[in-house]
Amino acid sequence: VVLFFHALEHEKSVFTISCNRKSPGHSATEFGNKFRLFRNDKAMARSPTLFTGTPLGGRIKFWTAALVGVLMILQFINFLMLLQYHMETVTIRTPSRADFSEEEFLKRHEEIQKLSEMKREKQEEQEQEASTTPFSNTTTIAMKDSHFYSGFRNQIMAFTSLVLWALKDGHGQILLESLYEKDTYGSNRLVPFTRLWDVPHWNSHYPNLPRLVDSDPVIHEQWDSERRNFYWADGKVMDKNGNNKADTATKPSFPESSTTFLIITDTATKPYVSRKQHHLFDNYARHARGTGPFDTNGKRHPSEILMFQGAMRPHPKIRKIIDGLLATLQTEGGAEVPTNTNQNTPIEYLTLHARIEPDMQRHPVCRDKKVLNLQDILDWTEAKWPDPPFQHIFMPINRQYLEKEGSQETVEYLQNNNKEDKINWIAVENLKVLNKARDKGLWNGRVKVFEFGANALNGTEFADRPSITGSMVNFFIAIGGTIFIGTEISTYSFDILNTRFFRNRMENYKYLPDGLHDWTPPGLESPPGFGC
Repeated sequence: VVLFFHALEHEKSVFTISCNRKSPGHSATEFGNKFRLFRNDKAMARSPTLFTGTPLGGRIKFWTAALVGVLMILQFINFLMLLQYHMETVTIRTPSRADFSEEEFLKRHEEIQKLSEMKREKQEEQEQEASTTPFSNTTTIAMKDSHFYSGFRNQIMAFTSLVLWALKDGHGQILLESLYEKDTYGSNRLVPFTRLWDVPHWNSHYPNLPRLVDSDPVIHEQWDSERRNFYWADGKVMDKNGNNKADTATKPSFPESSTTFLIITDTATKPYVSRKQHHLFDNYARHARGTGPFDTNGKRHPSEILMFQGAMRPHPKIRKIIDGLLATLQTEGGAEVPTNTNQNTPIEYLTLHARIEPDMQRHPVCRDKKVLNLQDILDWTEAKWPDPPFQHIFMPINRQYLEKEGSQETVEYLQNNNKEDKINWIAVENLKVLNKARDKGLWNGRVKVFEFGANALNGTEFADRPSITGSMVNFFIAIGGTIFIGTEISTYSFDILNTRFFRNRMENYKYLPDGLHDWTPPGLESPPGFGC
């Protein structure tokens, strides 16, 4: 309307509207020229005039345009009033459960969950890819054996030693492809480090911790990604790009289908090669006792303390499993206990690590500190607190190992084959005590005993690596107990104690043949070292 009056004020006989955006197949001028409001100058010049300099036709069109303009303004005001009315009276709501049948609602809910999970996994993949790109301005070290072995915590102790060696030698990165863990007491197969641990979170602590990185064909030219190993030949390291000055007398031991590789060095530098696991573990054991190659004045290394405090945490999928397991605990009244570890709403329970599995019966070290009967440990626990401190006791234990030697089926098999002398009666009795505690509880049924471990992974994507993943689940639930009872003869117990100590969870006890003892008394500056 403003444009109409502007045209009349300046006695424009032809008025066109131009447009900045081109219509397909037309220029802006062509588009605008379609809108002609008045006759051309010659036509208007022939019209009689009423006012000086103003054609009569222009006067008629002025009042016509004015009337149209007023009507348009009124229509626009009416539109605004209707819009305001609808905004005040119409409520837009999202569909609720009442809008669907039970089956349809569950189906839609499942679809939304799947989409959300796919989006989250994609985001995690992108974060990991971004965080594991290697830097070219720092050196990388790789695990010599390309994997760890033995029990869960022994593997982590060796990994911790690898981290401390990397920091000591000035390496800023550790090659992820050399970090595989072993499902030692389960499938006996390897599992990638990235499947178990939250690598982007770890890398966020750089440079206090070395970054965990993917391999790069240029930066790590001595590393064979397909074989997850160095280019070895007769104990020497190869360079896949070759070197004309190298000794070519020795041929590589890997397939001839590969490119021609030339020997360039006796020691790998791209990446550097680490010590073997048994050396790493020995170094860590000395470090834990206040000695060894990592000079920290008899105290734990600051980077190791970071790991205890949470820099080394499970993969998000495993953390989700842990949260779900804790959410299944019930109060005395039967209502589910709300839990979300990210919102600090803990469930209080006592963790009891009774290391009484058959392999510990045969373990030769620290016999004077062993307690092999589960019933003794439970009796001491009930005697320590005549009134139960909590409604739940968590017992991380290798039930499968105990059942293998202590089940009724095993006993009957050995009896039927005249091998009664092979029956492990200690394991038989311990299994009976464990089952009774699980089924009937402690403190005359007032406290519920619960286990998780490998069986808790059934139906999940980690069921194919049940032992190591189950140990992880147990470990990170164990450190969350308000009270902890463990043993000096187990590295698993020691790592729980160390982690709790540096997270300021100081109510910890150890069982010995004469009962329970305070493990972290007031005034303790560092946790005790492992001596068995």
